[in-house]
Amino acid sequence: MAKGGSMHAVGHDQVAVADGPLEQREYDAIIAQLKNIMLLASEEPPPGEDAASIASRLNVLQQALEAVEQRTKEKQMAAEVVRAAIFTKRQERHAQMAMQRIEDIKKKIEDKHKLAQQLQLERQYMFNQRSETLSSKMGLIREHAQNTMNEMLAKSEAERQRRERAVERVHEERAKAAQKHEERSQQRMKQNHESLVRQKKLIEARRRQQMMTLKDREAEMSRRQMEEDTKKAEQARMQAYRVASNRSNSSVSRARRRLVDASEHEHKSLISELREKEEQHRARYEEEQSMRQYELQKRAYKRKERQERQRRNYEEQLERRIKRGDEIIAKAHDKRLRGEKAEQLRQARENDAGTAFARAVEEHRARAEMIQQRRREHILKTNYLRWNERAANVMQHVRDVLNSDCLGLPSGRQVGFLPSISMFNVADAKKCDTTRHN
Repeated sequence: MAKGGSMHAVGHDQVAVADGPLEQREYDAIIAQLKNIMLLASEEPPPGEDAASIASRLNVLQQALEAVEQRTKEKQMAAEVVRAAIFTKRQERHAQMAMQRIEDIKKKIEDKHKLAQQLQLERQYMFNQRSETLSSKMGLIREHAQNTMNEMLAKSEAERQRRERAVERVHEERAKAAQKHEERSQQRMKQNHESLVRQKKLIEARRRQQMMTLKDREAEMSRRQMEEDTKKAEQARMQAYRVASNRSNSSVSRARRRLVDASEHEHKSLISELREKEEQHRARYEEEQSMRQYELQKRAYKRKERQERQRRNYEEQLERRIKRGDEIIAKAHDKRLRGEKAEQLRQARENDAGTAFARAVEEHRARAEMIQQRRREHILKTNYLRWNERAANVMQHVRDVLNSDCLGLPSGRQVGFLPSISMFNVADAKKCDTTRHN
């Protein structure tokens, strides 16, 4: 009988070991659910609920948790015994396999060590060959780099000298061009001065020539006048003589009188012609002088007018600037006044808005507190119903698990605690109360 019981226990332990992980996960899930429900049930209850009823439910949940934990420990202990025997056999088999693997590994390590030594020798030889090759290449590269650097330095030096020569050539060309321009300017100024001097000399020579011509004409006229006076005196003397000798001849005297009148008329016309030419020369000279004076006065007047116009423009520009400055100052003053008025209006609006805002904030805070209180009560109620419903489901699951688990217990073993479910059906009870009240 004991042997049969022992065989039954061993079979039960083997079944428990086979089904252990699944049942253990199920028990762990039940324990976690019970703890979570107890944590939710220990929170603040909704208004109107009985604290004693909630405490009794917590007590039932605690008893269910202890029963499940106790059953879990029993199953773990039974599983540990079987697992220890299996683990011992497995360790022996693993030890034999480990010894065999150690032998194989030692042999492989020796082979790898030999191969590693050969590879190390080959690698050292290849490294030496590569070092020599790289050293020769590095020497060539350094030589090429040095040559390239020398060429670049030589090219840069040649380019610098070429740029310096080009700059010097540009400076020389600019200096020559400036000197040529200066020489041409000096030459033009000299030519203009010489031309002005020649023009002045020519005008002075013409004026002197005109004066000499006028003096020659006056001398010629004086000589002619003297000759004419001499002739006239001679003619008068001869005429007086003839008149005295021929007093009786009236026709002759009339002819002589006509001759004297004609000579006097010719003399007067010649004198008037000379005087007229002299007046013409004097008038032309005075006209030229007046034209020159007019040109000088005209230039002076234009210069004075230009200076006066510049002075007026400067005064107008200064007046505009002063006026613009006054306008800017006035605008700034107006802007400052508008800013002060706007600031006063803004402060007044802010004061009014602050009062209205404070009132609105107070009303909003009261509404928010009321909504928050309602929401909190709703959340508490919802959580209360939810954890009661979950507790009822978990309790039913615990009953099913414990009832199904009692089939595998040894004969004479009691199931233990079987939780009550009716006290957790709060939602159904409230529905019944609501229906009865209606």
